[in-house]
Amino acid sequence: MGKGDWWQAHREDIERWRGRRRHELGGSSPNGIAGAYEWHYFGGLTFDQRRVPQERLWGDTWVPRRISLDVAVARAKRFMRQAEKALGRRLVMVVALEAHRNGWPHFHPLIHVEGGRRRGDLQTIGPVWYELNGYEHLELVRFPEQAARYCGKYMVKDDGVEVLFSENFGRGGPEGCSGQEKGV
Repeated sequence: MGKGDWWQAHREDIERWRGRRRHELGGSSPNGIAGAYEWHYFGGLTFDQRRVPQERLWGDTWVPRRISLDVAVARAKRFMRQAEKALGRRLVMVVALEAHRNGWPHFHPLIHVEGGRRRGDLQTIGPVWYELNGYEHLELVRFPEQAARYCGKYMVKDDGVEVLFSENFGRGGPEGCSGQEKGV
């Protein structure tokens, strides 16, 4: 792949991220999602570009291979499954995926843990992402309105944010969760 080809593909991927329409949220508003569960954790997940296979840009110049939107979604799904398995309890997640200005994806999860928050949850969930993909920064939701603000901030963006719901979203949750949102 030549220099021009790589940059063209890179620009197209950025535009795909920014211009892609979000799927319908099944009537769920950010405040509705924020109030659907007692959310325990939120934060950010990013890729370590040094762990991504390199491809030749031109001559002796190598760059990390871009992570496409489809691959990013698949990795988010894998993280959801692996985190639930590592913790040994059901998790409900809403994950907003968006691109940095350079086109690299990053994630903003909102996490509910069945049975409530327990000591060691973050030390179990965080390393799952780190081992699979890169860096994580997860923290406690201290106030419910914090979850509403966090959720709303990413769901109402129009610049290519993709919102994913874990398979458990709406299953066994409080009234008002229809479970008809796009499952992951």
